Amino acid sequence: MKSIFKLYIFKLVILSLTMIFISFGASASNVEQLYKYCKPFQNNGLTFDGLNVKQRRSGLLCATYIRAMIDMGGQNCVYLNEIYKDTSDKIAIQVLSSFHANDKKAPLNAVITSFVIFAENNTSKWKYSPASYVKEFINKNHPCKLEE
Repeated sequence: MKSIFKLYIFKLVILSLTMIFISFGASASNVEQLYKYCKPFQNNGLTFDGLNVKQRRSGLLCATYIRAMIDMGGQNCVYLNEIYKDTSDKIAIQVLSSFHANDKKAPLNAVITSFVIFAENNTSKWKYSPASYVKEFINKNHPCKLEE
C-alpha cells in the first residue's frame, strides 16, 4: 500500500514539474497576454465565425491554453483521488486538490468566460502566470470531487 502511495506522489510531482516547464514555453506568458487572446474570442460568442485571421489565431491560442489547464487539473484530480483512497491524511489531499485539481469535465467555454471575468477583476495579477490562478477561475466553479 505504501509503495502505491509513493508511486502516486511521484507521479504528482512529475506532473506538476511538467506543467511548470511546459508553461515556460507557452504562448500566453502572463494573465494579461491570455486575456488579450481570450477577450475578442469571448466577445464573439466563443465562436470563430466572423473573426479575422489574427483574432482566430488568438482565439485558438486562448482555447488551447485554457483546455490544457483544464486537462492538467482533471488529470491531477484522477491522481489525487487514487491517493485519497489510500491515505490517512485526507486534509492534505483536499488542500492539494483545491489548488491543483478540477473536474475534468469542466466546460471550455464556461472556463474561458470565468478567466476573462477573473482577469478583468484582477488587473494587479496580470504580470503573473495564468496557471498560478487556476483555483480562481477553474477550481472555484468546477472543483475536483474526492471520493472514498
